[in-house]
Amino acid sequence: METPGGFDSVRPRAQSRAGSIDEQRWRRERLRIVATRAWQLWMSGVRDIPSAETKQVFRIDSYARGELRETKITRLRAMFADDQELAPFLDHLIEDLNREATA
Repeated sequence: METPGGFDSVRPRAQSRAGSIDEQRWRRERLRIVATRAWQLWMSGVRDIPSAETKQVFRIDSYARGELRETKITRLRAMFADDQELAPFLDHLIEDLNREATA
């Protein structure tokens, strides 16, 4: 369905803003995530993903604590909220991170 501005609101994300900076960032980040060991484990059916692998997905290092840690998690989750492949994966990893933080 085309809007008055000419934007086709039914087209998938990848087709809607192919040249925008946000779309380029989204694609680059998605490629980075699917190249991680955590994603490979997830795709092979493993759900007990090591903490180090989980932290790599969210780019959490020893300096990322408190608010910075939460910002990194929230930003990545929001970026892929509509991605049917990555959203469940990220949700699972977030649950693991939260369990680890309260342990």
